[in-house]
Order: sequence, then structure tokens, then C-alpha cells
Amino acid sequence: SGSWNASGATVSNLSIANYEIEFSAIADYDSPANKSLAVTKDNTTTYTGTYVQHKGSVKVNIDDPANGKWRFTGETSWRNAGSTASDIVVGNYTIEFLEVDGYFTPGNVNVTVTKDTLHTEDITYVKKTGSLKITTIPEDGKWRIVGETEWRNSGDKVDDIPIGNVEVEFYGTFSHNPPANKTYVIESNKTTRDTVEYEIKIVRVKVN
Repeated sequence: SGSWNASGATVSNLSIANYEIEFSAIADYDSPANKSLAVTKDNTTTYTGTYVQHKGSVKVNIDDPANGKWRFTGETSWRNAGSTASDIVVGNYTIEFLEVDGYFTPGNVNVTVTKDTLHTEDITYVKKTGSLKITTIPEDGKWRIVGETEWRNSGDKVDDIPIGNVEVEFYGTFSHNPPANKTYVIESNKTTRDTVEYEIKIVRVKVN
């Protein structure tokens, strides 16, 4: 027992004998096992003890979108959704996320890596969406976004439409022909509005 010797220190004037070397504890490291060393006359016995740093793993699942990616701040390469980063030195880390068109980027996430433990984060990007409201003249006209199966009434408002271009088609009435399809730009957190006028049907009557 007694004080610890610093790494690289030489202990001199030892009697010729076998000695058992032990190593002090260091936080977040596994200490080397004790080692028996033989001290011989006029020789310096040298031994290197290697501490093993504690490590853990981090896995990040991204539900949507499929091309979402993540990395630890300070890294240069992105990691794929669902991938596991192994052999990460224990400690605190910050995870950041790749910007993906049409989605809000998740905020950074702080994680703590602990010894021999897999830390998992489940992340979902939020889609950027907007709304569309169309009024028809006459008011009994109907409309829908191409691909939908149900017609919408004049004045209906559709929410949670992914940003970008959408094509709208129209349904005719007894007295009016439907206009041609129109394309609208959906912007994030905005409502796109339009008033669409139908064309009156011309009825020709032939009198003999």
C-alpha cells in the first residue's frame, strides 16, 4: 500500500524478487489486471499496462422520410436512418439531422452514451404542409385534387397538403361546363385560395 506512481515512473533500489503490480482506477476506463514482475540484478524491468476506455452504441430510427439522415455534431458524414454507431466513447453527445425538402428538420437531440449500452432514439420529421380553398361560380360546382375519389363542394378547404404543386379538376353542373384542370402551388403554413368560374352551357334549340 502507499502512494501511486505516475505513468512512466521508474522505481529504483528494489530487492531482487517477484513483485505484483496493480493499477489505480480511472473513471470511464477498465484498469489493467494486476501483473507479476521479476526484478533481477542491475536490470530495469519494463511493463506497459493498457487501460480500456468504456464505450457504448447509439441507434437512431427515422420513421419518415426514408432519406432522413443523422450524425453527431462535429462529424462530416451523415449516417442512414436505422443505423447504429458502435464503439462510441462514453459521454454526452449531440445529434443533428439532415435537411430534407418538404419537411421541417428535427431539433438537435442530446444523448448520453454509457458503458456497453445501446441508446436508441426514435425520430419523425414533420411534413411541411399548406391548405387549399376553392370557390366555384356557380356555387353548386364541385372540385377535387387529381387522385382523390370524392368531389368537394364549393368553398371547401383542404388542410395538411404537402407543399408543392397540386392539380385540381372540376365537375360540371346541369347548366355549366367545368373549366380545365388548374395547378396550384401549396406553400408551408399558408392557404392558397381561388375562385373559379364555370362556363354556361349553350343550348341550341332547332324549330322546324
